[in-house]
Amino acid sequence: MIRHLDFGVIATIARREAALSLRSLGTHLTLVVLAAGMIYLACGVLEPRDDLFAGEVGITIVSIFLFVALSIVIMMNSTLAGASITDERDNKITEILLSATRPEELYIGKLFGHALVGIGQLIVLWAVVVLSLFSIDTGANSDFPWFTAVIVLAFFLPGYLLFTALHAITGVLVSRNEDYVFAQIPILFLLLFSLSIPFAPLVNWGSSSEGWLVAISWVPPLSMGAAPLVHLVGNGAVWLVVSSWLLLVFSTLILLVLGGKIFHRRILV
Repeated sequence: MIRHLDFGVIATIARREAALSLRSLGTHLTLVVLAAGMIYLACGVLEPRDDLFAGEVGITIVSIFLFVALSIVIMMNSTLAGASITDERDNKITEILLSATRPEELYIGKLFGHALVGIGQLIVLWAVVVLSLFSIDTGANSDFPWFTAVIVLAFFLPGYLLFTALHAITGVLVSRNEDYVFAQIPILFLLLFSLSIPFAPLVNWGSSSEGWLVAISWVPPLSMGAAPLVHLVGNGAVWLVVSSWLLLVFSTLILLVLGGKIFHRRILV
């Protein structure tokens, strides 16, 4: 099937979808605010002073803010592909697009375009905290859990694509914007639960070294938040983290393929 796809058409659709995402003023403002907050907190950790932002407490604050910032990017961007599909169906634009392209090309182009924007924002925000921590050389950056930060980004990238695929499937299954708003609520709760898992031990709800937290670090998409925590606090073996990541990637690929099949069958229903 890949040989019959027109990648020029896919690229055109992807550019159009990416441009629509980039036109969102709220997306840009949120990115700027989060980046500024990261720079402020990171520089606060590096300042040689004895206050809230110094030492291990400061590093913990930066780590939590990094996780929360990346979570906000996923929440803001993963819904856009499904919203675009629903909006075009609701306004009868899909029929016009399908007269010039195949359903598979339209689906891949939409997801690829939105994925470029979302993944780009995830990488930019992650890079901002890295660069800001290295911008002032006081030796405090040696205490920052860099390998765990890399693991967080590695899990968030396929996690973002997984939730984008779920929203895209939801956008195909409904035909009106009003229906999409309500249909995506279960996905939002699943996302919020996945992202709240790392904070469970802070309220004495589970242990990062044993019990249910370790078990769900293997369950996509819950592993997006649980696996990095188990590795950092529970001292999980690297091969366990890699296996959990591969399972998350595999689940994401299944959802993307499944979404393409559903899109092909129901887009004009």
